[in-house]
Amino acid sequence: MNRLNNFKLNKDLDSNQIYLSLKRHIDEYTNQDDHKKYLNELSKILDIPNHILDLKFKRIVYNNFDLNSLKFNNKFSFVKLFLNLIIFITFLFCVKIFGRNKISQTRFDVIIDEVDGIRQFKKFNKIIEKFNSPIIFTRNKTVQDELENRGIKSIRYNRIIPSKILLIKNFLSLIIFYFQVFMKNLMIKENYFIFYTKILLAAIKSETLFSKAISEIVLQDRFYINCPIKNYFFKKYGGRKIMCCQNHLAESGICFYSDIDILFSFGNEKKTEKKLRIFGSRIDSTIPVGSLSMERECFIENENLSEIDLLIVGVIPAHLKMSNRICESYYKYLNWIKNFLEENPKIKVLYKHHASFVGMVDPREQQILNSSNIKILSKGNSYSFLKKSKVVISYCSTMILEGLSLKKKCFFVDPDDSGSNFFSYHDYDRYFYIKSYQEFCEKIISNIKAPEATKINLDRMCLNSDDVSEKIYKRLMLLKN
Repeated sequence: MNRLNNFKLNKDLDSNQIYLSLKRHIDEYTNQDDHKKYLNELSKILDIPNHILDLKFKRIVYNNFDLNSLKFNNKFSFVKLFLNLIIFITFLFCVKIFGRNKISQTRFDVIIDEVDGIRQFKKFNKIIEKFNSPIIFTRNKTVQDELENRGIKSIRYNRIIPSKILLIKNFLSLIIFYFQVFMKNLMIKENYFIFYTKILLAAIKSETLFSKAISEIVLQDRFYINCPIKNYFFKKYGGRKIMCCQNHLAESGICFYSDIDILFSFGNEKKTEKKLRIFGSRIDSTIPVGSLSMERECFIENENLSEIDLLIVGVIPAHLKMSNRICESYYKYLNWIKNFLEENPKIKVLYKHHASFVGMVDPREQQILNSSNIKILSKGNSYSFLKKSKVVISYCSTMILEGLSLKKKCFFVDPDDSGSNFFSYHDYDRYFYIKSYQEFCEKIISNIKAPEATKINLDRMCLNSDDVSEKIYKRLMLLKN
């Protein structure tokens, strides 16, 4: 039997190949006869197509992989397995007894899903204002309070009484099914019971949400957290299209097992669509619109800032522990910055981190940057600094693509061509990658002095983003009519 914990990650592989090997292991594991049998049985009990459960199951397994330990978090423990069973069965009985038998459904113009922060809400603000009856799904009380103050309907989906519709006819069948899975786990000493419980929990949550609120369109900004089961119930209850806005460069780690009808992409290209499919996602098509985040935060009145020669957009790579090549190249990139500043002390440089940055926890990174005396800033609007910069570089920030839409001189710094997990399949022009220290110095200095002219089609990377909400709204209305 193929066990999850038998997977040994080879950190010396090309970084994209590491993710492909992880996907192969997950596919082999989930395609075993036992899992095929269980998913088929559960499909019949819940009346959900098998391919929907299969995609959700793979996503659950992928989410179980820990980027820190580089292992799957399903080490067998009898105590943990038994507790999972008790908690799950208790939950089912509570839903059976106290859950809602009938929920009155309200139809809305649009559903904005997974809005879990005020910044996210503001990103969608222009789109929301165009509809008479939008509704927001959130788990965040602060967001819900803000929506209430503005008279916008919302559902806090982790605070609603669940529907028991799925349990009315299937309660005994589900108890028997999950007891069988439990006994199998006990026999083979593996804990995948929790994976199957998450499938049912997703089904109950989705049934509850869309029996309460429905629209023709669901829109969200993070394609890598969407749920095939939620999408199935959305369409079962009368919805038509699941639409996502691209929020990040499509690096390999966020392309696994998503379920999307339409992706509003940054640029006029199909490579992101291709990459999603390579990593097991279902996607029908992409529509280029630009960056919704950039529209919100770039094309507004900003504080007066002095001109910057070189803007370095900071990132916190999630792959340092997974890939030796990424680890080596990232620190090489930081050392290039340090050496460049020592050699060019008169150049005005700013290192701008994301607003969520709270300080360096990596002592090696801290040592390199502290010794360079570079100014590191996390507060403030990053797009304001972008507009005031002559040259912009980053290891892997999405802002490089966004900056190109402003005709800024923006470059990914990819020492030794090691960042294939970020850049594979996209086929961006070689001009936008810096791969050696000599090239690093030459491109920065020459473009600070006099920006180089280029005839490259920048719309492939990112469209002008001053009217993204209007583009999305027009597409939504076309689909609704």
